[in-house]
Amino acid sequence: MSVFSAELTAILVAFQHMLVSSYRHFCVYTDNLSALESLHSLSERRPPTVMEILLLLRKLERKSFDIIFSGVPGHVGILGNEQADNAARSISHHMQRPVCYQDLKSSIQHYIHHT
Repeated sequence: MSVFSAELTAILVAFQHMLVSSYRHFCVYTDNLSALESLHSLSERRPPTVMEILLLLRKLERKSFDIIFSGVPGHVGILGNEQADNAARSISHHMQRPVCYQDLKSSIQHYIHHT
């Protein structure tokens, strides 16, 4: 799974936890700007995880949740950023998710060029 897909999976899991939270105000921090951009993209070829996130986001907004997204610089010594990246990777390895076309394509290209 790519870093992009792992980050999207982490955002999806965070939204699932928000649904059952008593809090109503959240800020989602990510160092993966591609993940944030994919949530705003109008492309019809969005990964399935993006569609799931957008559906959950609408559901949360209908329930009066206030969610802010914030991009942070990656790997520049921000406390907790490395732990968050590792947690995103760890979570994504334990979840049964459909493989995104782009991840599959990248894996095949890597295999072809390195074997």
